Amino acid sequence: FVSLNYAITDQLNINAGVRRTEDTKPVLVNSESLLAPPVTGLSVTACRFDVALAPNANLADCTWSARDEYSNTSYTVGLDYALNDDTLVYLKSSSSYRAGGQNIRGVGVVANPAGGTINTFDDFDPEEVTDIELGVKGQFFDNSLQLNAALYHMDYEAVQRSSLLNGPNGALTFVSNTSDATFDGLEVEAQWIVTDNFKLSGTLGLLDWEFDDSTDFANAAPKTEYTVRANYLVPMDESSLIFDLNYSYRGEFYPNSSATRQQLDAAIGGEVEDVALLGARATLNLDMGVSITLWGDNLTDEEYTLSPLVLSLPASLYAAGIGQPRTYGLDVKYSF
Repeated sequence: FVSLNYAITDQLNINAGVRRTEDTKPVLVNSESLLAPPVTGLSVTACRFDVALAPNANLADCTWSARDEYSNTSYTVGLDYALNDDTLVYLKSSSSYRAGGQNIRGVGVVANPAGGTINTFDDFDPEEVTDIELGVKGQFFDNSLQLNAALYHMDYEAVQRSSLLNGPNGALTFVSNTSDATFDGLEVEAQWIVTDNFKLSGTLGLLDWEFDDSTDFANAAPKTEYTVRANYLVPMDESSLIFDLNYSYRGEFYPNSSATRQQLDAAIGGEVEDVALLGARATLNLDMGVSITLWGDNLTDEEYTLSPLVLSLPASLYAAGIGQPRTYGLDVKYSF
């Protein structure tokens, strides 16, 4: 890895870097089942995979092996320009990659929920991504407002995706390459000290993605997310009182699933619903080192689902956590 930072002028800087990566991935997998209790000290076992399809299979000890090599040259290059002492704008581009590998839980040919069959011994290729980002970081209005914002575009090649499949011995994970994809997004962070006692802060994330293959999709990737928080400080003799109100929103998104996008769109539970959560807390800080906080989360008692796993649709396996209901409590802390 080589990197360079150079000041072209007092305001303009360039930074660049190049990385060369060489990956070697050998695997040796042992997979066998006990068919009967040991008899006279001997165990009766059988291989848990299709010996005819497994690479370099050894029936004697129920092992198979494989070896793959990958290489990549990635880069980063960027310019940043100081508009003034408080504001910086930048433009940068970079590339990266995730090495390919083997599916160590391979058992043979199984059904593909999207149609057809899959050889679970198939390895997967590297995933590569190139991005470009334009951003600003600054403080405004006598440094009372801090704002960071970035607009980005990402090009993915051979996106890697982990799926759950029904195998002869139960569920198994399988990594494969989907189609190429593009991701475009905007991220904003802001903090505004309105007065000495009142502060507002928030974040915003917007995302738009598209795959070359219309059956592919991005999982756990909401297109809209944002948070808003307000803090108010009430100074008192030998103590202070802080009120905090927070609100967050998470948009709809697709779960981790082996199904196609069209199957998810047509199914009940194929998308994780959006949710908005409201929370609040009040904290009394005493000079003696004691703080007392009364807090509440999900005050409107919203019912929502965390990111689930959907094996296939109609769902033969659907595992999901339920979001925390309305919760409240009292915390007492002592610092010494």
